[in-house]
Amino acid sequence: MAVYRIGEILRMKREALGISREKLCEMSGEICSPQTLYRIECGKVKVKRETYQQLMSCMGQLPERSYASIIVPKNQYLSIKSDIYDHLVFGEFEKAEEKLLLLEQMMDRSYPRNRQYLMKYKATLAYKLNKIDAEEYQRILVEALRCTIPQWDEIDMAEWPYNEQEMEIIFDILHTYHALNLDEKYLDACLKLKMNIERHYMDDDYYVTWKNTVHAIISWIISNRHQYEQSIEYCENGIEQLKKYRIVGNVNRLVYDIFWCTRQKYIESNLPEKEQAPCNRQLAQAYYLSVAQNLQSQSEFIRKKVKQFDIKELFFL
Repeated sequence: MAVYRIGEILRMKREALGISREKLCEMSGEICSPQTLYRIECGKVKVKRETYQQLMSCMGQLPERSYASIIVPKNQYLSIKSDIYDHLVFGEFEKAEEKLLLLEQMMDRSYPRNRQYLMKYKATLAYKLNKIDAEEYQRILVEALRCTIPQWDEIDMAEWPYNEQEMEIIFDILHTYHALNLDEKYLDACLKLKMNIERHYMDDDYYVTWKNTVHAIISWIISNRHQYEQSIEYCENGIEQLKKYRIVGNVNRLVYDIFWCTRQKYIESNLPEKEQAPCNRQLAQAYYLSVAQNLQSQSEFIRKKVKQFDIKELFFL
């Protein structure tokens, strides 16, 4: 679970809603002074639980200090949540549905984050099974976000602090833009999300992981526009960040994108095939990383690319 900077979250939500410190303190019954609120937002003093809850409630936000995702009676049931995610990754949709039903029976649906979680995963399963189209999937995801962000239609995506669950939903919404051929909107939303993540209101692991996820998407979009050098720069910066924090993350995808952009540059410059071999080694690295992470769909994707490009140097495939 991510660790969030509580003061920064208070400040971002207050500013996104256009509320001054003086006004928020007045709305909260003057539970603290504007000067104290300033010190809380800057991380100079720790916020008391009751102060935090009252300030959040005055802004119409859920007041949990833990900023948790879902609530179930016993903590061990949270492992079911992990199982559901894994089943989706490996395309085991029937198993995911079974676990989701089991988890739903343990949940209090009146709790907004529980309701949001169920909406997101039920819609995702329906979309994966082709029971709904991308437009309907996007509509449900937006409704899910409104469970915890009622002001979703009014706020700037770049300015609002999100928790893990909300961020997962936003990434799913981004992918629907591509499915609906809304690539300009796709890129614009990604750039806004990049600005948001760079506010760094969560701990380093999540900051780096989220930032590299959005970087990988932006890199892919601009590479399709033949902006290969810029795309490679995004990928290389992402890999350096992952190395620095010792996070595996999207490194396999970033390495593959470097391969693809480099190869396209060679093709467009009419470089002889034999001089393209160094870039083929990047494809091998991407393959090994996918295998090491047990990412079956991605390693199979690379196998197909090897056959498509007829790269004979990679005998291991």
